[in-house]
Amino acid sequence: EDMMTFSGPAPEIINGRLAMLGFVAAVGAEAASGQTVLQQFAAHPFAVVFHWGVFAAASVIPKYQSGVSLEELLKACVPESMPAQLKWFKYDHELWTGRVAMLGLTGLAGVELVTRSAVF
Repeated sequence: EDMMTFSGPAPEIINGRLAMLGFVAAVGAEAASGQTVLQQFAAHPFAVVFHWGVFAAASVIPKYQSGVSLEELLKACVPESMPAQLKWFKYDHELWTGRVAMLGLTGLAGVELVTRSAVF
């Protein structure tokens, strides 16, 4: 099984998680500093890339630690197998939230490139 292939389970999960992290971090840092997304990246490239690596690794470690494929682990995340307080954590919700975050981060960077100023 190659989980990192284009059609594999990992790329969209990892990209979505990185987009969620990136969007929240970019908006928070922008609100605090007034810097655009690109200015933030230019000022702290090591920190950004380091955190990308940490979150990407954290997304695939369960597969290697458990010996179960990532696809099987994700399919096991169904509301019926979770405690009542976690039933709203669904695989589909994470995918859609990640997709929206990808669009949000792209939109934020695009608006800032056009206006040449921070949105927040």
